[in-house]
Amino acid sequence: MAITDNPHTVYSALNPAGAVRGVSEVQSMVNRGLTMLNDRDVRVPMLAEATPSVENGLWTLFPDGKMQTTWTLRPGVQWHDGAPFTTADVLFTAQIARDTELPVLSATAFRFVESLEAIDARTLTVQWRQPYVDADALLGTTAQSVARHLLEPSYLQSKQDFTQFPTGVSSSSATGRSRSRPGSAAATWSWWPTKRSCWVGPRLDEVEVRFFTDANTLVASTLSDAIDITMGRGISLDQAVQLRDQWLDGKLDLALSGWLVVFPQMIEPTPPQIGDVRFRRALLRSSTVRSWSIH
Repeated sequence: MAITDNPHTVYSALNPAGAVRGVSEVQSMVNRGLTMLNDRDVRVPMLAEATPSVENGLWTLFPDGKMQTTWTLRPGVQWHDGAPFTTADVLFTAQIARDTELPVLSATAFRFVESLEAIDARTLTVQWRQPYVDADALLGTTAQSVARHLLEPSYLQSKQDFTQFPTGVSSSSATGRSRSRPGSAAATWSWWPTKRSCWVGPRLDEVEVRFFTDANTLVASTLSDAIDITMGRGISLDQAVQLRDQWLDGKLDLALSGWLVVFPQMIEPTPPQIGDVRFRRALLRSSTVRSWSIH
């Protein structure tokens, strides 16, 4: 696989406004949150054993408007260096996510969190000061956990330099198995070392991600069959047409990878054009980021 940039991290929170292309795609390969959305937009457990819900009793609503969610981590999850992934990592992640001196790591959900308490190494409860509809997405796709045993010393020593720590969130945030070398990152999956029959091994033994800072080189590598698929944005329309016409064994996809969300006021809008659905549709389309992918 290939991305058209040389990422300084594989942690999306340290990539403001998508400045480095492909970071989120690489992160999704080498790290997982407690839960994630599947291809049907249903939230499913990943590093957690179950997604909290009212039905399974892990999401409790109280008469005063407060809530509680309970999380249990899967057994046997490890960081890349073999250290166990525990609730201490979750608590540390919450600590830095709520630290106003580190706004780059902040997550909306933590604004509504009153406290977190670890019951043991695999179980913790989250107290919510008010209702929050996405409470089951805590430490999910965004704001994924970071390794306490590697990053806490630098956090305590200098918050200002925390995000530039040499070990970095980039190499210590992943819960799969990976190794890297200049210009590429190879990852071998083993999200949960469990023997349960419902969690089988990866379908691919190894995936190598190559970094290209020049899109023309990426196109040439694709045409020479050195690359099987691209991820993220970075290929221009002209380059996409070139690949479509010359790479007969390949396929070109156009994905809408992001947009600016607009919440217009519909009660006596000023100017009145804001109430016109055609105008709002034009706003959406003009602000959408189009991402070409080839495979």
